[in-house]
Amino acid sequence: MIQRVQSIYLALAFVCTTLLLLFPLFSTTAVSNAEGDDLAVTAEFGPYGLIFTSEVSSIDQSNTQYQAFGNLADNPQSGKFPVYLTFIGLSLFSLATLFLYKKRKRQLLFCRLNLLLHVLILAGVYAFYYLGTAAIKKALPITADLTISFTLEIGFYLLLATIPFLFLAIRGIKNDENLVKSLDRLR
Repeated sequence: MIQRVQSIYLALAFVCTTLLLLFPLFSTTAVSNAEGDDLAVTAEFGPYGLIFTSEVSSIDQSNTQYQAFGNLADNPQSGKFPVYLTFIGLSLFSLATLFLYKKRKRQLLFCRLNLLLHVLILAGVYAFYYLGTAAIKKALPITADLTISFTLEIGFYLLLATIPFLFLAIRGIKNDENLVKSLDRLR
């Protein structure tokens, strides 16, 4: 198992996906443009949903914070799906693919499906990165005057790094399959 290069690539994909449980995907900041208002709300979106990282010193700031990001926040009342379950599922899927080394066709199928899931999740995060500002401003009251900015964090790049590893693993599995087919033709 370990002597095959695709096992190394699948192990690296597993490590990157597991590290997603520790790092946020992106952070967002909302700064008030109103005169005399120095409100700045910062939140990070990671495996545990949207977590506010800015200090709240008053009830008004807390209300504004949840008004700005309330529809995105992962609070118990919202009943939203926890993101960490997705990352755990992707990690286990990569690990299962790694241990299917005796069944190359099934390993190739799982690896392709894993690559597709990673690309879809990455596309979703990337789309929200660009469309999130409009979604937040649409959810805010018309009178709110906020400047909202997004910043990609290390979790996004870890998610991005798994795609080449999975692609290289697919190439290695195909090469093994072709080698076995060529040996079968010689017999």
